[in-house]
Amino acid sequence: MRPPTARDLPPGGRPAALLLLAALVWVPGGAPACPALCTCYVSPPTVSCQANNFSSVPAGLPPGARRLFLQNNVIGALRAGTFGPSTVTLWLYSNNISSIQPGTFRHLPALEELDLGDNPHLRVLAPDTFHGLHRLQALHLYRCRLASLPSGIFRGLRSLQYLYLQENGLLYLQVGDVGWWTMSPGHRGGTGQGDG
Repeated sequence: MRPPTARDLPPGGRPAALLLLAALVWVPGGAPACPALCTCYVSPPTVSCQANNFSSVPAGLPPGARRLFLQNNVIGALRAGTFGPSTVTLWLYSNNISSIQPGTFRHLPALEELDLGDNPHLRVLAPDTFHGLHRLQALHLYRCRLASLPSGIFRGLRSLQYLYLQENGLLYLQVGDVGWWTMSPGHRGGTGQGDG
């Protein structure tokens, strides 16, 4: 038995079938465009914009991208609304980030890994920088010249397993700020001041 075709449909059904076929083939706007100088992959949805001397996050990042690789650029600031809610992995290491606008990461419910390491101009973080990142498992803040961390900066990061703080100017870390510190000794991060 052969599959039905448009000829097998009653005369009134042919236009509806053709419209359905057209809708399946033509999607308004098509697939999201990849930003210039970046490479995009379909599975998993990935945007790689590494090592292109971008001074800011490129405009037009596909909102459904799950992995964003923006390392090794000269990005100076991060702004709210830049990254899509599907983002799971966000690599921003080895840039010139000096400021992170409040709310930049707030609407990233799927984010599991955030690498902000090796940003030597990042010296200050707001207390709510990472609030709302309930699924965050790995946070990289190594080599950022952080002299101190505000109280409560890690509050609410209930999935956090790895915290990388080495090679900063931190003199202490308030244990209460890292709720898993006493529960998971195998996952303790180091401050780079002679411990782990």
